[in-house]
Amino acid sequence: YIWAVLFSSAVTLTGAKTITIKNVWVGGQYSYIGTDATYRGARAVAFLGALSAVTSITVSNCFFDFSTGTGLRTVTINIATQAILAHFTVAVSTMTGVTISNSSIRGIYTSTGTGTADTEARIAVFDAAVMSITELKVTGCGFSGTATSTNGALLLDQVRFVSTIATSVVKITTLDCGTCGTTATSDCIYFGGIVSGGAATTINIDDVKRSSTGAAGDRYIVRFTAAVTADIITIKRVVVSYSITASAGTVGIYPVYFNGALTSSGVAGSIVNVSDGSFSGTVTTSVTAVVTFYGALFNGVTGYEKMEFSGLKMVSGMTFAHTASGAANIILINHNTAQTINGNGALTNFMVRSNAILITYSATGTGTGLIRLVRFDILLAMGDVVVEDNSMSAMSATGKVSDISAVWFLGTVGAATISV
Repeated sequence: YIWAVLFSSAVTLTGAKTITIKNVWVGGQYSYIGTDATYRGARAVAFLGALSAVTSITVSNCFFDFSTGTGLRTVTINIATQAILAHFTVAVSTMTGVTISNSSIRGIYTSTGTGTADTEARIAVFDAAVMSITELKVTGCGFSGTATSTNGALLLDQVRFVSTIATSVVKITTLDCGTCGTTATSDCIYFGGIVSGGAATTINIDDVKRSSTGAAGDRYIVRFTAAVTADIITIKRVVVSYSITASAGTVGIYPVYFNGALTSSGVAGSIVNVSDGSFSGTVTTSVTAVVTFYGALFNGVTGYEKMEFSGLKMVSGMTFAHTASGAANIILINHNTAQTINGNGALTNFMVRSNAILITYSATGTGTGLIRLVRFDILLAMGDVVVEDNSMSAMSATGKVSDISAVWFLGTVGAATISV
């Protein structure tokens, strides 16, 4: 392994109790065959021991650049190529701040071993709980390297939270996730556990980019896999381009994905805002492949004063084409089946404004598809529901489409007013 800064045991500081890691550069050409489960691959900094008396951690201007020869690689059965700039294997708690900024990964990353030899290249990984942090911030970071795996998956989620988060502010801005060509599940930002901070928690994600290529598989940009309890959630400027061709299996495209329920304490100012996203490119399916595109998917909401989805655009020139029994299901804003948006009465304002589907859709063969701008399932105890200034006007569709609908209220609706 090649780890520039390693804390392998507990850290107990006195005085200011701060850790600053900056200007760490690791690169060249490096191959390894080691089978140790803990020590493998490259790190700019790794924390393996308890952080019991630390008030803040800052990692800045750190780089991987394995651009020489074959770059960073493994050739051993079931051994992954790992490149993680900042790796926290222990709980991070009771600090004023954790900041990772202006750091990037460049170069070549490959795994050629048999079995499940994955290739992993990530800016920051938090393996354990993140608790009671005043602000956790990742900003100005990116991946611009080339990653391949002969027999395994590409693991290129640039910011990864594996466990629970219960902290004040999570802020991820200006994150360029580069190109990911994969037949497996891929993410940019991954929340693997419950977010449980409640009224004390703000999640702010802004300016995230990725280019996605390859064949079948699921692709997420911002993914929450479990329930989220937070009063302020803003996700802005998610920009993704696609170049995908699949002849079998499923292609799932989910730029903003909430798998669990969203819950607010109902205080004034509580909001979920997803805005100014741009989705472009070409998705081609043939034979039996099926593509599902949900620009923003959410599963149940309780108590927010306002929810707003605005400026989300499938831009002109984005193309979906399928042949034979292939199919395409396209919903820009999707409130999932059998889930409830339960507001807090007259305070709740649900706004869908200035979104657009400007795509080319073509289908031949027996497969069908559907195109919808927004779908609601069950709405209860809502105030005003407003859908305005949205567009599907530039859409070109040929072939079999089962339905095209701008606004679909699928289930029970309980609201003060509805304006479309």
